[in-house]
Parts: sequence; structure tokens; C-alpha cells
Amino acid sequence: ISILLDMVVASSKAAVPVAAASPAAGSVRLEVVDLPQNYVGELDVPIYYHASAPISGIELVFKTDAERYQLAPPKKTLLSKNMTLQSALRGDELHVILCSTDGKPMPAGEGELLTLPVNLLHQQNETTTIEIKHAQAGSEAASRMETIYARSNAMEVQAPDSYSLAQNSPNPFNMSTTIRYEIPASVQNALRTRVLVYNTQGRLVRTLEDRLRHAGRYTIVWNGRDDAGRYVASGIYFYKLIAGEVILTKKMAVMK
Repeated sequence: ISILLDMVVASSKAAVPVAAASPAAGSVRLEVVDLPQNYVGELDVPIYYHASAPISGIELVFKTDAERYQLAPPKKTLLSKNMTLQSALRGDELHVILCSTDGKPMPAGEGELLTLPVNLLHQQNETTTIEIKHAQAGSEAASRMETIYARSNAMEVQAPDSYSLAQNSPNPFNMSTTIRYEIPASVQNALRTRVLVYNTQGRLVRTLEDRLRHAGRYTIVWNGRDDAGRYVASGIYFYKLIAGEVILTKKMAVMK
């Protein structure tokens, strides 16, 4: 019997219904990998599980830290690809529900449950931990499982070895597009970094970013508006990364 998904993102409290009075039907241990030191940018943090019995559903609540990092909706893995996944950010908490709706639970054993996209905002001199505030797993019979959560060793993430400006995606685009760039590990101090959009006449259309950046991987979303807040016309545009003395340029297309 599948655990029912009961989550209204906007206003209700996420819950995995389990038989509260019944004894634990097995156990699940969850591990969150610590975030690396001296790294800035985006990375996917794995959430591992070790289960003594099949899992039909699990509820997770992560504590966020807006000054250090941003959390995005989690992503399913090969082991959880057939499960239903929903999440909602509520204040300083990210609520997540993963459950079976077709009677096919996740197998007992161990593996990668989810990946959690994280954007590290600043370099940290010490290991940063994403806190699990609450976790509850349920069995095939909708009985609660003893659920333990812990931290694991910090990720080893290699900073980029060169400057990079990726092609925007999607391209062409209508309302918004994503631009990614990288600052290499050779940059020891914060570097003034700008991402600018120009039209084919060479006029500056939009300053997407103008700030100090450390080595790392970064993402910007352009909403197709100029610096005055007006939507730009269809056509070809150029976006430029200026980081210190390095200048990289790519072409993109706006289609209405």
C-alpha cells in the first residue's frame, strides 16, 4: 500500500501519514554530505539512505541559512526516479516529500536518495552543514520506520581551472534565459565581475551583474528586460563576462 502524498505547497503542512501507534517497521538512516570549504557557486549535494526495509515514502525538512547558501528544489536519482517528489520553501525551511503512488517502494539497502542543489554564496573557512530538522520514513504498509539522520564528510569539489562563459539556455528564448560562468581557482581574492548585455549596435542594454566574486561557478537569469525595466525587442544580442582583465563574449537570440 503506497503512502499517500498530502501536501499543499502554499498553505498546508507537509505530512506523510503513518500508523502512529504501531511499532517501527524497520529503520532508515539518512546522511547529508557537508558543504566544502573555500568554495563559491553551485553544486549538487547528495542525500544518502541506508534502509533495513523498502521505503514507500519519506518526509524531510531542511533548515536553510540565507546568509551562507540557497537551496533549490531537490532532484530525484536513479533509485528514486519512479517516486513522486514535491517540495516547498517555507520561511527558513525547505519541506520535501518523496513517496510511491504506484505501489513500488524504494528498495531496502543503501544508495543515493536525492540530490539537493545548493548555491554557496560566500567562501567559508569552516565546514558548512545543511541541517535536517525533521525526517520520517514510512514502510510499504504505511507504518512508520525508525528514521535517523546524520552528517557525512565534506564534499571534495574542485574549483574551475579557467574562466568560462557558457551558452545561455534556452537559446533562442522569449521571457527568460539562464547564463552560467566560472571564475578559476587561480583567483585568490575577490575580483570585480560584470555580466553585460549589448545589442547589435554595441549599446549597453542590461547590466546583469556587477559585483565582487571569488573562484567558483555562478548562474544568472535574465528576464529579457533592459535597465529601464522594458522588455527588449526580438533580435540578436551579445552578453559579455568581464572579470578583471578577462573578457568573454557570447551571442544569443530573443524571439517573441
